[in-house]
Amino acid sequence: MSSKKNNGVSRRKFLGYGAVGVAAAAVAGYGLWSYTQPTAPPTATTTATSATQLATSTETTGEPIILGMGADIHSANGPNYINGAQLAVDEINASGGVLVNGKRRLFKQVVEDTKEFQPSFVPSELQTAYTKLIIDDNADFIFGSSGYVCPISEQYKRIYISGSGGNIDHSKIFWQNGTGPYHLTFQDQIDSRGWGVEDTMATLYYAKKYKAKKVAWLTEDQAFCHTHLEVMKDIMGKNDIEVDPILWCPPGKANFTSELQAIRSAGSPVTFVEWVGTSSAPIMQEWRDTKMKTFWVGMDIPGGVPGVNEKAHGLYDYLVDIEGLSRVPISNMTVPFYDAYMTRFGGAPDIYAGNYYSAVYMIKGALEMTQADPKDPEGVEEVAKAIHDTEWTSVFGKMKFNENNFISPSDPIEEGFVLLFCQWQGEKDLKVVWPEKFAEVPSIYPSWHPLPP
Repeated sequence: MSSKKNNGVSRRKFLGYGAVGVAAAAVAGYGLWSYTQPTAPPTATTTATSATQLATSTETTGEPIILGMGADIHSANGPNYINGAQLAVDEINASGGVLVNGKRRLFKQVVEDTKEFQPSFVPSELQTAYTKLIIDDNADFIFGSSGYVCPISEQYKRIYISGSGGNIDHSKIFWQNGTGPYHLTFQDQIDSRGWGVEDTMATLYYAKKYKAKKVAWLTEDQAFCHTHLEVMKDIMGKNDIEVDPILWCPPGKANFTSELQAIRSAGSPVTFVEWVGTSSAPIMQEWRDTKMKTFWVGMDIPGGVPGVNEKAHGLYDYLVDIEGLSRVPISNMTVPFYDAYMTRFGGAPDIYAGNYYSAVYMIKGALEMTQADPKDPEGVEEVAKAIHDTEWTSVFGKMKFNENNFISPSDPIEEGFVLLFCQWQGEKDLKVVWPEKFAEVPSIYPSWHPLPP
């Protein structure tokens, strides 16, 4: 999805990690590394100057470390992958590059178009693009968003980091003490259960505000939504709240009369919604027309597109919608990254940009920790182990990989990977309202469905 330029909030799923500092705690494993932000975002001039200084320094300058990015360059999100990684590459190069075995080495990003989100997509073409990144472009690390890349990563012994690929089958990525079938693949985002936790905790917050004994569930019938429901039923049950009714809709559904009647009959004061490809406009319209007494919270991608509420003349007012990133201090990386991205690209970063930006810093940290050669098979294993064993600071908080090479904190708000829930408060204003510790403004509630006394 696109960035929100009107208010600085950007959308879409999945995270990033990575960071680098000057030293690491080495008492047990690798410990926590923290990120150091340059004093100002680099420009093309400062980057070129840095490269010149490295070339004439007393230290030997090694060959560049190639980061191979596979992205659909004509998709809504592909350019954000590239821009986020490139910003980190330029910052690191302007600050002196990566110091490995006494050699200062620059990062270089190369890109191949995967066309994976186009109607004519053929998996073999994507695999060809990644093979080209490794064979022709000589990439030391590869980035992207597809499960089709995992076998290529293992075949050529290249660490593969996905900052966006929700379609990667995480059951195949078991670390298994570093010997799993795809142990060089890292999904730098929380897994589906982690998403369910964040969805549930936000919904629980509003359920408690309304003193609810039940919350409704109205989502597309997607596989990941079923996992989210399992988590929600568990957590809500522990808080004496029933999930009722539970309603599934096929993607693209346009008439929700029966579903809304079921929610109305159940008297659920809060409804969790999750829409990826289905327009929520009919639901929102009936909600407002009938003054239906339920409060909407969830993930509504069509309802969070920049400008949608203005075009709909405030139809989405009050909707609390899960978003990706805003200019709030989730970690010490977040605001500097946000500002640098705005300065460089003239628009707010989305979550993907933050993911790949953070991943580049993580690679820098792992290389400097291990002093390993990324082209040496043993060196690749050392770097992979460092990535897996280390707790990283990222744009989205603290990141630690689980046994599936995903991020899966039991409490994302306190332990890492924070997604922000934002509310339309007027036609142009989408503001962070939850978690409370990062809220820009308080939540507001419709006059026909106020909070109980």
